[in-house]
Amino acid sequence: MPRGARGVIPRLLLLINVVLSGEDTGLKVDSLLLCGQIRTVAKERLLRKLSIINPARMRDVEDALRLYLGL
Repeated sequence: MPRGARGVIPRLLLLINVVLSGEDTGLKVDSLLLCGQIRTVAKERLLRKLSIINPARMRDVEDALRLYLGL
């Protein structure tokens, strides 16, 4: 492992994951969005909407995705 790399990896993981409280989503439990683990899912597999993320927290998700994707 290169010198100095230890502090970089955990920091990046913190920046690309977003913690959502139940208050942010209306769900009973907190959630962790792993923006570094993007998956493609067919719409037909989505059975129902569970919740809506408030706009301020959605910006945090978009920022994490931009960072992960290098945009």
